[in-house]
Amino acid sequence: MENSQVSDKETISLVIKTPNQFHGDQLIEGVRVDWTVKDLKCHLSKVYPTNP
Repeated sequence: MENSQVSDKETISLVIKTPNQFHGDQLIEGVRVDWTVKDLKCHLSKVYPTNP
């Protein structure tokens, strides 16, 4: 079954690579596939150790 529409509840996990490894790479789970870059940045500011 092929579906060209993405479910608004579908999520993915992202690995945020850190260049200096001070905090190590971060696995960010629950990222919705319909988020904009702004949505992702807002989420990262809440869950990332140094609040980028």
